[in-house]
Amino acid sequence: GVQQFAGTPRRCRTSVRSVFLLTDGMANKGEVQTEGIQRCLTALRATCTDVVLHTFGFGDGHNAGMLAPLAETGGGEYMYVAGEEQLAESFAVALGGLVSVAAQSISVTLTNPAGPTPQPRTSFPCRAEGTSWVVDVGDMYGEERRDILALVEDGAVAHLRYFSLKTGTWVDESLVCQARALTREEALLVAAAASRHATAQAMMLANAAAAAGQLDVAQANLKRAKARVAEEVARDAAANPDAARPSCFAQLSDDLDQCLLTTTPAEYAKKGSKNLNWLAGGHAKQRARGAGVYTNSAQRKMTSAMALHVQ
Repeated sequence: GVQQFAGTPRRCRTSVRSVFLLTDGMANKGEVQTEGIQRCLTALRATCTDVVLHTFGFGDGHNAGMLAPLAETGGGEYMYVAGEEQLAESFAVALGGLVSVAAQSISVTLTNPAGPTPQPRTSFPCRAEGTSWVVDVGDMYGEERRDILALVEDGAVAHLRYFSLKTGTWVDESLVCQARALTREEALLVAAAASRHATAQAMMLANAAAAAGQLDVAQANLKRAKARVAEEVARDAAANPDAARPSCFAQLSDDLDQCLLTTTPAEYAKKGSKNLNWLAGGHAKQRARGAGVYTNSAQRKMTSAMALHVQ
């Protein structure tokens, strides 16, 4: 699908092009190694950077270890479809996002003109360019927000660049960072972003450990992340009893509990590897996994429409 797009120009500058791949992830023809397929995909997307690949793994028998990295390379999402009852919702969330894309190829460049190199604290892909760091955010749907934490000096410059689907043009904006005290609401958002990043990293480390047969290490990583989320909630509740908690705290806690259900190698092979890849990717990109905390109105409407159609 991506190869077909590579040889076809956009019909118009504001069109959105995506490929949905529903497969078991068991490559058995041509290039069969994940790394080799990723290299081919990277080369293809170099000629059509607007094309995004989303992968869907159905049931317990698919290879999440291949589908998740392919979606990452393709700039899209890996969706775990546990059974037929989740199929309509998974496609509805993906389609709802597709019809509400507002900006593409978003990047944030952080530069300290007269200080040390900035230090991003985010699960989005980052790359160093000289004394700057570039955070690649990818695409955003309408109503979405992205929170990126970084350690910078007062006076650092943040440069935002993206392709606007509304105007069909590239947009560049910059701001100078100035140190100031945070409001209660801002402090909660920072705490939520830090917990989200830590949870995503813990899930990724747990997945790698479990894949290597170290389930005890995987469980320890997840339990530490769970304790951190609980501490953040308790600390913020004590300091700001009247402030509303960001809903992602509850989502993080519930998702960690779900991952902690994996206690044996058989459970990891059957469901654990899928859940860890799926949920880690969702929190890393601040992107919906099913009817979760990150969904927008277009995705919710599509989910409702799909549910009625299935009934």
